[in-house]
Parts: sequence; structure tokens; C-alpha cells
Amino acid sequence: MLFSPIVILQLYCAYQIYTNRHEPYWYFIVFFLPLIGSLIFLYATVIRSMNVDDVTNTIKDAFSEDPELDRLKKELSFADTMKNRLNLANAFLVRGNGEWAEKEYKSCLVGAYSDDASILIKLLHALHIQDKHKEAVDVGGKLTTDPLFKKSKERISYAISLGRLGKNNEAIKEFNSMNTRYSNYEHRLAYVQFLKSVDDTNGAKSLLESLGTEVDQMNGNEKRTNREVIKRIKVEVKA
Repeated sequence: MLFSPIVILQLYCAYQIYTNRHEPYWYFIVFFLPLIGSLIFLYATVIRSMNVDDVTNTIKDAFSEDPELDRLKKELSFADTMKNRLNLANAFLVRGNGEWAEKEYKSCLVGAYSDDASILIKLLHALHIQDKHKEAVDVGGKLTTDPLFKKSKERISYAISLGRLGKNNEAIKEFNSMNTRYSNYEHRLAYVQFLKSVDDTNGAKSLLESLGTEVDQMNGNEKRTNREVIKRIKVEVKA
């Protein structure tokens, strides 16, 4: 749900009033005189105690659609470290922005980190979500023997990218190696979906039945841990 700039400003002021324990009458001023009241509050309680740069940053933060991403960009601008660059790349990836995630991950592949598996794994997924399947497969080819990659969810992206390139046998081989009973539920659900996409309905049905049986045998703690993937398995069963 999107809010108007004035509502965002009011919410920011309300947050300042609450966290800094200002007098309660400020709530009435801010909410009954939306724009003017908010500006009066900011001037009276915030701006007078800040320098110009701080004021500018405060206003930008109040109207920012993604304050967390802005914060990570500022941290990288202030200190261009591997940690800050990776934090920003991860944030882009979580938000589905593969293009910018790819850019940041590639910038990290230097020196001692040029073949870092953890970075390459994330880069692979960033390429995959952009439909850059050949590049994703090229990266995945460097990781096939890596223990971290073998256990990662990004391995699903590698297998799917193989399929997108028409390398179905290689994709199936990759999925089969992830098809371990009572584990790898995300990987195996993706395998079901892949089998359906290549019209192997019998294979998809058999694997889905196995997943359903395993879900039924889970204890309460296991069901809580795998709650989200279980929901998706049940959707596939009903499809």
C-alpha cells in the first residue's frame, strides 16, 4: 500500500514524538494540521538541533521508499569494504534486482575473492533471475564440486538454467542428485515443477506423492520449520 508524501511525513513525526518522548500535544498538531503541523514540529524539535546535512538526510529518509537500501548505499559510500559491498549486493538480490546485484557481486570477485564460492553462488542466482541462463550455467560449472554449492538453494537456479538452455538431461541429473528423501524439500518441489514443464507428468506425480507422504510423517517441529514449502507442496498437489 502506497502512502502520500504528507502521510509519510506525519508518520515520521509521530515516530519522532514517540521515540524522543515529546509532549503529547504534538500528536494533535501533526495530525490535525497535516503539512503545516508536521513542518512546525520538525523545525521546533528536530531541525534547530541539527546541521544542514543532517536536515537534508532526515528529509530524504522520511520520503524514501526503501530506507534500508539507502542506508546500505550510504555505508558503502562511506567505506568501500568487501562487507559493505556484499551487504548491498545481498539487499539488491533479496529485492529481486538481479541487475544491480550482479554488478555488485562481480565487483567483489577480485584478488583473494576472485573464486570465492559464496559470492559465485549468489552471482549465479542474480544471473538466473535476469534470464541470463548461459552465464548462470557458466558460473555453476565452476561450483559443481563445491560443498557449499551442493547444499545451497541456488543450486535449483543452476538446474533450471540448464533446462532453459535445452540441456534437460543435465538438468534432470542435477535435480536427481538433490532428490534426497526427508530433506531438500525446496529442491524437490522445484524438480516437480521442472518435470511438469518437460511433460513428464508421471515423474512429477510420483515425486509429489513422495513429498506428500513425507509431509504427513513430519512431527510438529518439522512442520513449523518447513511451513512455507509445505504450503507450496499442497498447492502443487491440488493443481
